[in-house]
Amino acid sequence: IMTYRSVRFNSGLPRHTNTALKEVSDMPTTATKKEQTRKNIIDSAIWILNDKEYHECLIDIIAKNAGIGKGTIYLYFKSKQELYYSILLELVAEAKKIAASAVESSSQPAERIAILIEQMNRFIESHGNAFIIAKAEAGNVKGKSQPKMAAIYGGLLEQIGMIFEDGVKKGLF
Repeated sequence: IMTYRSVRFNSGLPRHTNTALKEVSDMPTTATKKEQTRKNIIDSAIWILNDKEYHECLIDIIAKNAGIGKGTIYLYFKSKQELYYSILLELVAEAKKIAASAVESSSQPAERIAILIEQMNRFIESHGNAFIIAKAEAGNVKGKSQPKMAAIYGGLLEQIGMIFEDGVKKGLF
């Protein structure tokens, strides 16, 4: 049994004549919309942090760039520090993906290191300012957030370490 939900389209027609049926599975769930809004806020903040000086990175500007109100940011992040912590997590997770990609890019450890350096250099050039500001503003990671950050950093270092371990096993370095 399929469930359907009524969807309104804004074509200027009276509301009662402007209804269509659409499968519920095609519609974004509230959780998906929340996740997307949260991601949009983080992406907007990263973009602003990369483009501007720290003192120019106001929550108002981040909100405007994300297409939401300033208060909406505080529905997703309790404080500016929590937003910066989330930015830091996002950037470190992205660096981890870059390292994982380099690990799988070649069978030759030296080639993988060269690819890793090239890709990380591009990442730092495009996101370095955001990373530095987020790291400084996120403060010390304590409490229940510490294991999450440690796991992400550890995963990044593990990916890089795999390249070197392979090179040592093969007698290349």
